Amino acid sequence: MTRGFVANWCFGFDELKERVAAYPPIVASTISHVPNEQITAAAEMYAQHHPGTFIEGMGIEHTYNAAPILHARWILAALAGNIDVEEGGEEQASPSDIVTNREIEMAEAMSPDQWRKMLGAKEHSIFSYDVQKMVVDAQTKVFGKAGGSWSLTCQGHAPLTYRAAITGKPYPIKAFIIPW
Repeated sequence: MTRGFVANWCFGFDELKERVAAYPPIVASTISHVPNEQITAAAEMYAQHHPGTFIEGMGIEHTYNAAPILHARWILAALAGNIDVEEGGEEQASPSDIVTNREIEMAEAMSPDQWRKMLGAKEHSIFSYDVQKMVVDAQTKVFGKAGGSWSLTCQGHAPLTYRAAITGKPYPIKAFIIPW
């Protein structure tokens, strides 16, 4: 753990320590059904190898409780000193030999006008064409191609999509493609 980083940038660390103490690996094992030894080995491996990174996009992010899991991963990155270090933290693009969801979906084949019809694009800018274009441009500049973990291509805001499927407004939803 990088004590300086925690002291300068982390709020609520003492409360976090108290909360985590209630979940030693043996307790986490009974909740997760992952063997205690695997939990301990994974924790030790991440803590002892630097830099460490998480690759996001096709795993826990698709679960109903993704937000608290992601929060925990970001906390681990901070505690292990894997934030603001080269190759630490989060991987935001895929290696060049991996075909990303973005490449498969061919989102760039949609016109900007079609993107602007995406449910949630007006209410939640992260789904908008303009923000997605910024993400693609930045990923391509840094990594040589778009895609990887931070890729909200061809998807609408889930609650608004469900509402449209039920009400038909602002337009009827006739099909869902759900990858998991």
